[in-house]
Amino acid sequence: MDRNIHHWCKFIEKQRPKIELLARDLERYGAIIALHNTRDVSNIAYIARFHSPDNLAVTTIRLAFMDYQTESDIVITNITTLPDTEYRKGHGSCAVQLVLQWAKHHALNEVRATQIDRGNTAVQLFWKKNGFVRCTKPNPCNDFVCTLS
Repeated sequence: MDRNIHHWCKFIEKQRPKIELLARDLERYGAIIALHNTRDVSNIAYIARFHSPDNLAVTTIRLAFMDYQTESDIVITNITTLPDTEYRKGHGSCAVQLVLQWAKHHALNEVRATQIDRGNTAVQLFWKKNGFVRCTKPNPCNDFVCTLS
């Protein structure tokens, strides 16, 4: 293992209790939180589920905390809204805005959305509409970033 990643992994493990409290605070913003166990040792990930006010939809966001590769405070790697009939009705934007409010409240500096489909203009517009800007080159994963400070 690379020496730097080894130190990072130790650092992350020391931060785990703090990250757990931070993630649990998303419940005050209406999220249901669950640890997302993966074999990725470079960050700690959670799944946040937001129910729409009318209970017709659930938006799920995967949040990776303290990402080694990007140095972002939070990285959104996946977002889905179900059922499909509720897609493109604003549920995802509501959930993302709640995550951004929570991140600002905790003085986090950067939230990143990664692996945005280059060919899907609607998806790119979604992130722009929610306050994200496309990262400058090099940007092989087509990431969008929202700077909060």
